[in-house]
Amino acid sequence: MPTAAPRACAICGTPNCATHARRPWQHAVPVKRLRGRALQALRAEVYQRSPMCAGCRRHLAFTDRWALDHRVSLAAGGPDDRENLQILCEICHRSKTQDEATRARYGERLTHRGASK
Repeated sequence: MPTAAPRACAICGTPNCATHARRPWQHAVPVKRLRGRALQALRAEVYQRSPMCAGCRRHLAFTDRWALDHRVSLAAGGPDDRENLQILCEICHRSKTQDEATRARYGERLTHRGASK
């Protein structure tokens, strides 16, 4: 059965580059995620602390479309606690998520305007 040609590395152009190979996101310890009423209470608490998008600083109504986001992603080793949470509008959250996926794929340190440190 024929196989596909080796893919060239997006960074250096070498076929099957081991230096820039994609690394899967791994957790040393599985993270137990909040759901249901506990999650809704946490969302309300973080919103009351700061009702603005951490990326574009736009004021958001509680009924607007926004995401509860980890400043340092869990996949990057960030803690799952209240101090690591922020509110991002839908646009800033999508952009930050794409940046984090790119960073995970290529191992680069990227900065994002929505990632307050």
